[in-house]
Amino acid sequence: MKIFILLVGIFVGACHAQEQHLDYLLCAPDLCSDKCVAPNNAHNRPDRLSKHSEYDCYCSCGIVIGDECEDDDECAMGTYCGSAEDGNVQAGVCRTLCDHPNMHCNSFSRCEMENHQPKCVCDLFVCSDTINQPVCGEGNRDFMNRCLFENYNCERMQSEEGIESLTLLGHGTCAEVQSNGGSYVRL
Repeated sequence: MKIFILLVGIFVGACHAQEQHLDYLLCAPDLCSDKCVAPNNAHNRPDRLSKHSEYDCYCSCGIVIGDECEDDDECAMGTYCGSAEDGNVQAGVCRTLCDHPNMHCNSFSRCEMENHQPKCVCDLFVCSDTINQPVCGEGNRDFMNRCLFENYNCERMQSEEGIESLTLLGHGTCAEVQSNGGSYVRL
């Protein structure tokens, strides 16, 4: 019990010193989700604080997409500080992580943000199940048309991380492709 009281006393003393030094009280992050998005790394700069209307505390807000920044840490979660459109290396703007040069999605998929993280999702086509122009896919799997093949391929790659794109063996059923000596086409 004495240890607990001692620890509480140390914690309260540290918090009190922080409050006096900063001259404001930060809200818990879950209280701020409706006001703003927290920065990638808490800067707690006075110019990036927003007073919470219901509580006597301030939310630490990251810089939003399109606004000038100096580094990734000050941008809102899910964004980074990219070079300005005019090529000015001194000033950057916060951009979505989907625009980051290292973010790549496979064919027929696009990047979307989910919980402040980039994620590749299938850009599925609306396929006709009445157009019968068969194609043969890797593993001698027949598809009624190229559209259905592409949708299957994208969903397969999305569900199994690191899996390669299926090879389209040719146009026609797999039996027809094999009888014609089928040509391999890498997607």
